[in-house]
Amino acid sequence: MPLQVVVYERETSNKMYTPSVYYFGRVFSSMLVMVCYPILLSCVVFFGLGTEISVENFLMFLLMSVESNLVGCALAYFCGVCFNNLTAAIRVADFLMNLFMCLSGGFANAGTLPKFVKYLS
Repeated sequence: MPLQVVVYERETSNKMYTPSVYYFGRVFSSMLVMVCYPILLSCVVFFGLGTEISVENFLMFLLMSVESNLVGCALAYFCGVCFNNLTAAIRVADFLMNLFMCLSGGFANAGTLPKFVKYLS
């Protein structure tokens, strides 16, 4: 989104489309690029991790890599559409990604966490 702010603002001010249409169009049109990077990276990184090498483990690793990349890109596009200020969009996207990364392991083991975190999960 940041590279196309001028085009986005011009086209939305002309009522060519709504922000949600831009968001979904942008995500779906760049889906191929968003999937290729984690596939290539998974082919290199998986074999250096020292885990048991099996087709099932590799496919799970690949699925999690692609899924993480798609979620991160969708979050960045969403923040870019929600904020007019580029700096605010970047800061909110960074904050949300850091929050998700810090709490991701906790949500899987929510039985041992404090009550406020259990409420979030």
